[in-house]
Amino acid sequence: MTAEHPPFRYQMHPRAHYLYVKVEGKLVTREQMLQYQAAMAAAMTPELGRRVMIDGRDAERPLIELRAQMWTWMAETPHLRRVAIIANEERTTQRVARTADLNRMRVAGFHSIEEGEVWLLGDLDPS
Repeated sequence: MTAEHPPFRYQMHPRAHYLYVKVEGKLVTREQMLQYQAAMAAAMTPELGRRVMIDGRDAERPLIELRAQMWTWMAETPHLRRVAIIANEERTTQRVARTADLNRMRVAGFHSIEEGEVWLLGDLDPS
């Protein structure tokens, strides 16, 4: 018997100075992850400053090996500089903080888009 998961879907929308990514369902295959990464890289433009907000409030946690591969990609890709991850659960935002700290990455977890946006855009020159 196989477990049913909501289908993995994402939508990407450029906003002022960052890319907003809404994620739903569960990432279950490497192929899905590679398509997702390629789409994110292709959507980045210089105006977005390599900043991404991933809204995962409607997503399920991916399989552990896919999570590890996604973190590796975020650390190594030249397309990302700052990543804000929006999550429902406190333990998820804490896990994001620990993983980012261990890997010395500019990735942070938040409970709201507003909190994430303040952090994400905090490195903009106000002039």
